[in-house]
Amino acid sequence: MKQLIPAVLREEPQFAQLFAGQSLSLLGDRVSMVALPFAVLSVGGSAADVGLVGAAALLPLLLFTLVGGVWADRFPRHRIMLISDLVRFAAQGAVAVLLIAGVAEVPHLVVLMAVFGSASAFFMPAATGLLPLVVPAERLREANALRGLVLSSGMVVGPAVAGALVFLAGPGGALALDAVSFAVSAAFLVRLRPRPAQNPAQAEAQDEAQDDAPGGSFLSELREGWRHVRSRTWVWSGMAAMSVYHVVVLPSIFVLGPVLSEQEWGGAAGWSAVTAAFGIGSVVG
Repeated sequence: MKQLIPAVLREEPQFAQLFAGQSLSLLGDRVSMVALPFAVLSVGGSAADVGLVGAAALLPLLLFTLVGGVWADRFPRHRIMLISDLVRFAAQGAVAVLLIAGVAEVPHLVVLMAVFGSASAFFMPAATGLLPLVVPAERLREANALRGLVLSSGMVVGPAVAGALVFLAGPGGALALDAVSFAVSAAFLVRLRPRPAQNPAQAEAQDEAQDDAPGGSFLSELREGWRHVRSRTWVWSGMAAMSVYHVVVLPSIFVLGPVLSEQEWGGAAGWSAVTAAFGIGSVVG
């Protein structure tokens, strides 16, 4: 049985903690992806309202992710992730409570999803750079492969769980599970002790260099990061392509899909089958 557990999980306890917390949080996110549109529809929202709530979560990502990247280089990454998880726990928990109490309205969902998206904008850059601090360099490939498999598998398991939860407990119950997943992730992050990004001598030398340099401010680091992006064609062109995909293609699917499912495919159960098939394709790919 022990041999069935990947070596990087058995031998790297810090990575195991990070992996466990993020895997549960990812499952909650996939549940939310299915449940949230039906939450909007359940309070009398239209297709436009579904898009509005989705945009409220997306726009902060576009606005603050670059800022979050600068913060991730200035402060402990796992602390930023911890605060982000606690904020998202509160926001998603409030959505769930309002829905279960039967008092939720579309403006409530818009505001709370804007808070949720803002916290996510700081979480993602911090999470991207944390893995090398909990896994030795020679095991990064194994850890990344395991993480990628879980990301794709979550697209299969999450929608199936979401369909069952929406049917049994309503959208509020499904979103409550997502809120709990952030609390669990935060509990793992509290115990995380990643290695320093550099040794003390390097850190001291870097601090002295920054003290002597005219730059080093938040805005100067932001400009420097943007300069590096613009100077690399493969970076900005890839970002442009992914932006079109995430801003145009995916919202069209995840707004119109649930509305069509509610009208013709039996609601959340039908849509969860479609999104699970999406995930199966990701795993195969």
